[in-house]
Amino acid sequence: MVYHGLLSKGCERCRKRKVKCDERKPTCLRCEKSKALCMGYRKLSDFLFRDESEKVIKKAHRRSAEANSTLMHKDLEIYTSFPDDDRPSFDDENSSPLPLSRPNQYDYCMKDQLHELPRPTSLSQPLEQLGANFFFTKYTSSEAPFAGEYHDWLTSSYASEDPIVYLAIEAVGMAGISNVSYAPAMVSKSAEKYCKALAALKQALSDPGQMMKDTTLMAVILLGMFEMIRFATWDRYEYWKAHIKGAMVLLALRGFQQFSRKRGGLLFILIRSQILTACMHQNIPVPTALLQTSLNFRSSAIRSEWQHQNVASPNSMSDMSFRVIDLRAAIANGEIFDAQIIHAKALEIESDLVSWRWTLPNGWRYDTIRNRSEPEAFMGMGHVYRSRWIAEIWNNWRTLRIVVNQIIIQTQLCLPVSSTSREARARSIIKQLSTDICISTTSFTNTPRVLSLVRPLYLVASEHVNHLDMRRFAASLMQKIGVDMGVQQATLLASTLSAELKEDFVLGSEKYKVPMVPFF
Repeated sequence: MVYHGLLSKGCERCRKRKVKCDERKPTCLRCEKSKALCMGYRKLSDFLFRDESEKVIKKAHRRSAEANSTLMHKDLEIYTSFPDDDRPSFDDENSSPLPLSRPNQYDYCMKDQLHELPRPTSLSQPLEQLGANFFFTKYTSSEAPFAGEYHDWLTSSYASEDPIVYLAIEAVGMAGISNVSYAPAMVSKSAEKYCKALAALKQALSDPGQMMKDTTLMAVILLGMFEMIRFATWDRYEYWKAHIKGAMVLLALRGFQQFSRKRGGLLFILIRSQILTACMHQNIPVPTALLQTSLNFRSSAIRSEWQHQNVASPNSMSDMSFRVIDLRAAIANGEIFDAQIIHAKALEIESDLVSWRWTLPNGWRYDTIRNRSEPEAFMGMGHVYRSRWIAEIWNNWRTLRIVVNQIIIQTQLCLPVSSTSREARARSIIKQLSTDICISTTSFTNTPRVLSLVRPLYLVASEHVNHLDMRRFAASLMQKIGVDMGVQQATLLASTLSAELKEDFVLGSEKYKVPMVPFF
């Protein structure tokens, strides 16, 4: 399924003739004057994505610029079609996405699946209220930049009569409770809410005006989070990825106008890291649509305001993320195979990442202190940041540098004249950055932002250059985060890493393609 941009609203005859249609109903003026049969107007939501599989296959080996649109393929098919012989499931052994194309899809979910699950036991509060409370306590942040208007909007969206957000919030919250409290009875209720949220989303996507609303994009993000919380098997990855593709399309359709308000910018940065994670996992370049959306964001008044408030860094971290992802994609797809060229590009990115650090204002600096009061402090040390948001960006920077130095080490071995000192320096950098990630973890303790540690900790635990004790620390902390926050994605990943750490761990195994949890 391929996204074709904005579609003409004209009737079929005017579209074929490529003339402007006045879109009058029931027939347009041109057809009436020509005394021709007017075939009416198509439903745009049904034609946003068209099946062009054969064309996609033919284009598969073209240059990378054309490949930038790959994330847009099949982007909303999870919301528009589903095989008749499949059955949706929320159990831990066999999971598959829920359909939205059938008018009776909610009844289908209820009759075929939910009756098999244990019913919730009697509680002092309604299950919906428990789920919402859990969501806002565990998964939302009231700190900058998500404080104030955005946080108020999210809570008011839950309290409104519009079902698209409150159903998704309750589904996510109850799914989290079922993991934290080992209450499988909650699964039936969270599954019910998930079915209803998908139905509400399908309805919103059928309305061009509703499609552009912030609540619609937020619902897609929330449904993606549901997949991560219920990430009981590796099969769930594909369904999380489908939600991310849907969010990418919505970002493109919303255009520059979404950055006329602060909330639009916050929703963008919420989903941007998820899209980049998907690109990294699939070894595809950054989609053109994301590049354009990012350009719109950088030129917006919102980002200028955030730079003034020390919320955004002077130089964009996302630009360097794009370069790293594009380089990895080019290597994986065989577009660049010369080790010297790859090595030079990696060194250039590494130099720019180092320079980024020295352009930061004083408010972005951090201190390293002794922290013996917290038993979970790595090496008895801790970092002091101005905000957890800044701490997270630092960890993003460390993660990027680790990936780049991995490339430097790998290509160094293939160069005609290998430099032992350069390879040793890259290894030392990876160890130091990994140490800093582990030391930073106490800054996130007992806050929703602790979920942002999953990705960097995963990288630390999977990096064979690091000492075994450090890797085990990272895997153990991921396990704790998953248990405390009710996120099966983190516990599954940590358990797999812990098992592999007893033997020789192979970096980059396909089975570790796990999405990283956002926070709100």
